[in-house]
Amino acid sequence: MDDNAVKRSRPYNTRRNIKPKETGHTGATACSHQNAAAVNDIPAGSICEILHFFQSKLDKNGFSKWIRESPDDLVDPADNAESDRYALLVRNVKSCDSRRRTQTDSIVVQSGLLKTFLEGFFKGYPGETMSLTPLVFCPPFKPFVHRWEAFQKARNEIVDPALKGVVDLLSGVLQNELGEIMHRRNDLMSNGVITHDLLWMVFAPGDQVYCIQNDYDRVHQVEFARYMPDTGEFQVSARSIDYDGHGFGYRAQRHVIHYFADTLPVNCLKVFPLRFIRGADTVRQNVLARGKLWEAYTGYHFTEYEGVGVARHLPGEPRFNVRGRIVIDGDAFNMFNPNNAIQIRPRTKTLDDERQILATPVLRGYSLADKEWLEFNVDGVKDIVWDPQAFTSLVLPPELQSFKTLILGIADAQLRQRKDVDDSVQAKGRGFIVQLSGPPGVGKTLTAESLAQLMRVPLFILSASELLMSHKQFEARLKDIFRMVPRWGAVLLLEDAHVFVQARNSTEFGRSALISLFLEQLEHFRGIMFLTTNRTDNMDPAFESHIHLSLRYPELDVHSRRQIWKQSLTGNTAFTSEQLNEISKVELNGRQIKNVLNTSHILARVRCPEVGYEHVRTVLELTMGDLAKRSTRDRPKRRRLNDGASNPKRSAAQ
Repeated sequence: MDDNAVKRSRPYNTRRNIKPKETGHTGATACSHQNAAAVNDIPAGSICEILHFFQSKLDKNGFSKWIRESPDDLVDPADNAESDRYALLVRNVKSCDSRRRTQTDSIVVQSGLLKTFLEGFFKGYPGETMSLTPLVFCPPFKPFVHRWEAFQKARNEIVDPALKGVVDLLSGVLQNELGEIMHRRNDLMSNGVITHDLLWMVFAPGDQVYCIQNDYDRVHQVEFARYMPDTGEFQVSARSIDYDGHGFGYRAQRHVIHYFADTLPVNCLKVFPLRFIRGADTVRQNVLARGKLWEAYTGYHFTEYEGVGVARHLPGEPRFNVRGRIVIDGDAFNMFNPNNAIQIRPRTKTLDDERQILATPVLRGYSLADKEWLEFNVDGVKDIVWDPQAFTSLVLPPELQSFKTLILGIADAQLRQRKDVDDSVQAKGRGFIVQLSGPPGVGKTLTAESLAQLMRVPLFILSASELLMSHKQFEARLKDIFRMVPRWGAVLLLEDAHVFVQARNSTEFGRSALISLFLEQLEHFRGIMFLTTNRTDNMDPAFESHIHLSLRYPELDVHSRRQIWKQSLTGNTAFTSEQLNEISKVELNGRQIKNVLNTSHILARVRCPEVGYEHVRTVLELTMGDLAKRSTRDRPKRRRLNDGASNPKRSAAQ
């Protein structure tokens, strides 16, 4: 190094003017500088050299500083070409344990043979990459603790002498280091207890753990477990199998075990390894059977359900006691609840036994009675028992019998997803809208119910009062309904439809705006819709072009009432023909007949097992007075509904 370079280095020497060669280190060759300026004028960082500093010894206050002198007590590093030849390196430090002089700081695996063995043995263990160079293991040597018995078994089965030699070396080091803690673990396990500081020993990655969630036995698989640095709580990160509407995959589950003193039975923890539960094999078989059933019900299913449904997307996650028909549709659940959509990783189409046992018992879908998206438990699901005679036994007056044939044809067309030939515009006019009017209890609602039963599709019942909301909410709600109905092939029943079908006027601005929105959405409706109303006067002209068929149901006559009584008493032999004729004379609608029978059943339970004529007569006299006074009087003959009752404009168009 030239003199100019030495001079240029002096302003950066905080202790002494020592040339770099005096420190025992050789700096890089200085860049050539012509006509060097004064030392104080040299810009910072302009000297192309390396200047080494060393940490000084601690002073009496425990502080050190950076100096240019090399410490006198430096020794040559142990890792060198000679140490590279050894299969294992064990680094030791002074022990804080009074019974030991040193303890292992780390174990370095250098043997390629041993690395290959460990790579196969620890396959699938998270966080460990056995192909690294160097491959270092540090206390508490969790991978070996979690698989200690399997490691010893694999070691004893080795045939290759060279491999067995290096594995025995590693085993010996680990036994010396882990002997005491493994003895403590075995002692705790033999008594079925654990301490908080050793929880990590019983939660190995890949282990199946047991817990109770929402009153159901659950099995999860451990991904990793750790102590939280801020609270000291023990967190178990696990995973279960779920369904997102397109496939199966893992979903994260997190369990926290709070600090506890002394020991605690393992099976008293909120989550614990499945092997510690009494009757583990039985629990495993039951959960596996439930997982198989759950897999069978994923996708789209229209079923019965009895049990609790939980609305996770609503504030407070309210619970509903559901008893009725539901639509199971995980894809639609995500579509209509994007903020609570199910996220899984990765995705697969089928499950084996090891994944079925991890399956959630939760099915997601829509409760038709509660009109809510809910989470259901698979144990409460059962298949619907269909009534094949529901539609054919529908009681209608003679002049409306042809309506059955017509609606059956429409239902068949809807099931085959055919387009309405009357409208060639894509996505428009694919629906069939029927208006049913007449007094209460004459079969308007039952008509829609019977058709849905025949088609084996959901019946979506909606009251007009449920749609009386703000314009924005109304439009969003109507769009959702008009998307759900064709998706499930459902029949839509809109009750009290006169709110929308009656003519608009200039004073009801809010109602007029809602009707306009309704008509706009109606253009895109696909499916079968029934509009029921007790009032057909003053219909809005804009609705007439949308209604394909308009029928008026008359009040029930004696013959119709007798049919309803007879069907309602199917299987009951306690009524004679004369008694049926007698009770049919009482002017009741279909809903009232049903109520009388329900009350008669209650009365029959007190006196005898089967409903009889006397029970019905008693209820009729209590609720309607003297039966004789209620016999049918001669009444003016009603105007029969003929083909002209259907929409004349629509008929002309056809």
